[in-house]
Amino acid sequence: MDTLASQASQASQASGHTGQALELAGDLAWYWLLRGRLGEARRRLRSTLALEGAASHADARATVLAWLAGFDLLSGEHSRPFGPGTDEAAEAARAIGTPAARGRALWFLGYVLATVGDPERGERLSREALELFRASGDRWGAAAALCDLTTYTLASGQLDAAREAARESAAVFAELGDGWGQVQASFPLGALAGITGDYEEARGHHERSLDIARRLGLWPEVSYQLSWLGRVELLTGDLAGARDLHEQARRVAVEHGFRPGEMYARTGLALGARKEGDLDTAYEHLLALREWHRLVDLESGNTLILAELGFVAEQRGDATAARALHGESLALARKVGDPRACALALEGLAGAHALTGEYEKAARLLGAADRERTAVGAPLPPAERGDVERVTAVITAAIGVAAFAAEHRLGGENTESAAQETPA
Repeated sequence: MDTLASQASQASQASGHTGQALELAGDLAWYWLLRGRLGEARRRLRSTLALEGAASHADARATVLAWLAGFDLLSGEHSRPFGPGTDEAAEAARAIGTPAARGRALWFLGYVLATVGDPERGERLSREALELFRASGDRWGAAAALCDLTTYTLASGQLDAAREAARESAAVFAELGDGWGQVQASFPLGALAGITGDYEEARGHHERSLDIARRLGLWPEVSYQLSWLGRVELLTGDLAGARDLHEQARRVAVEHGFRPGEMYARTGLALGARKEGDLDTAYEHLLALREWHRLVDLESGNTLILAELGFVAEQRGDATAARALHGESLALARKVGDPRACALALEGLAGAHALTGEYEKAARLLGAADRERTAVGAPLPPAERGDVERVTAVITAAIGVAAFAAEHRLGGENTESAAQETPA
């Protein structure tokens, strides 16, 4: 691969070899992605696009544009003046003459947007790519696009659809012997196991994938798998173990310049710090995450961050800030159509209302949240009930168990009414 990189560099120095340089750069992009060498990728791709005559090699140029736009987004530089935006790159990719190359370019843009970006556009691109792959009989491509689509079905609460797509994707990658693909498919399978409270299954998926990623030198995936294992430890109560795994994940990501992995690890560190009662550390991580999401236009990612900031405010006794943050999180969760994020915001609002003595309202909000989760087949497992139990204890101490149960039931029966909230 380093030999190819040298060849690409040499070719890029001669305008007469522009087409060759573009093709080599497009081929190398996959290697750069697997190794997490985003900085190198962006420099090489940008210099290749600047070669004289690049515009006359439309298909190869469009492929390089797609890779560059995706790498820019992964690096936190999502639009001009840094480089081509994903909209421009997608438009160019749709004009690629070869269906296979067109599908790969669109797939990569959808893959990136599934990680950090606009979920609506990402899903659209992934579905476009899936159609092209299926029409051309590209099983690897179809499995990759299906795996990306689980991100959207999970977020929208379609757990059965996500499970079916993830299993199909995993089976194809296993049959093809593709280690990278098997690692990709482990995320939705592990996430689904965690949602249903089967932490041993979740741990197994991520441990197997971590072994594959380390063996193949897939450093971005090593970082992700360490973070996912850290999430499992959070859910099973090993806070020190979770902190260690997330710190490992962050170090690997920083060493390889992989910002999404660094931010994902910081999310786990924020969650763990709040569980440990270290609200200052949690707050510091959460502010950095909110800024990162602003840089990459990942609005949907802020549902969790806003909710966590709201819980920090509530635990500090600031009811006004807590209501505002959870109200913002709820509005965003409704906008992106994520029922579990809606439930989390409702639980946060319940805590804010309990803080100001509005116990009946708080109980109804918990009932509404419970209904949201149950409706998509994802009730809170015991390990994730810490905030709900903490708020419930405050409410029942004030109004009694019977009154709490009655108000909770009312909230579940009339979710819309219970969830009506004007942030302070």
